[in-house]
Amino acid sequence: MKGISFGQKIQSMSFVDILDAMVTGLERQWVNVDMNTYGDSYHGKDITIFGKRINVPLGKTCFGCAATNTICQILNEPIPADSIYYRSDRRAFIHKKYQIDCYNHLDLKYFEHAIDALRLCNINTYSFYAECIGIASIPEEWLEEIKDLPLLTNNDWKKGLPKWRKLVDRMKDKGVEKPN
Repeated sequence: MKGISFGQKIQSMSFVDILDAMVTGLERQWVNVDMNTYGDSYHGKDITIFGKRINVPLGKTCFGCAATNTICQILNEPIPADSIYYRSDRRAFIHKKYQIDCYNHLDLKYFEHAIDALRLCNINTYSFYAECIGIASIPEEWLEEIKDLPLLTNNDWKKGLPKWRKLVDRMKDKGVEKPN
């Protein structure tokens, strides 16, 4: 990815590439999934997650949503605890690690919002952000299937994810590419 910006990278991806990065990122859980945050970390303290009180052992544990795990999948590594909390820190990490320009805050912000909308099957919001930053739109022939997918929320994302994987696989089998 060196030599191109994060914006150029995501703009070069087809819709199925973006969807596959989201699904694979969640399957891999680059960071612990918490759909309520784009990035957070905890260090040796009790926290409440999904109504359960847990103790996070010493050593930082990162949390993030579908968008965070998608970005990690695109980067092929997790965003570290000291770079995950603020979007500016995530941009700086991408810039420093990959020597690419990620200082156009709208690329990262709108991409995160687009993925967040996608996991909730909110086609109009995804399309708005996709158009703003020039990433692939949802191919027309797949709109209804995306609307019918289960929402990926904190309570049921693991249960719904296999249906998203099946859609990715079908799209790949049909050779879905980025529309011109």
